[in-house]
Amino acid sequence: MDETALAAGSHHGSTYYQHEAFARAVRGDGDVLVTAHDGLMAVAIGTAAEISAREHRVVEIAEVLG
Repeated sequence: MDETALAAGSHHGSTYYQHEAFARAVRGDGDVLVTAHDGLMAVAIGTAAEISAREHRVVEIAEVLG
C-alpha cells in the first residue's frame, strides 16, 4: 500500500483515491464515479439506520425519502 495514500485517509487509502477520482472528474479528465443520487441514498440509509436504532423498529427508505 502506498504510504502517501495510507497517511491521507482511512480505509487503506480509499479516501485518498476517492478524492483523486473526484478531482479528475472535476477537471474533465475522468468519469464521475458517484452520482448525486448515490449520495442521496447514502444519507437516506444512514438516516434510516439512526431512526431504527433510536425507535427500535424497521425503517423503510421510502419513509425517509418522503
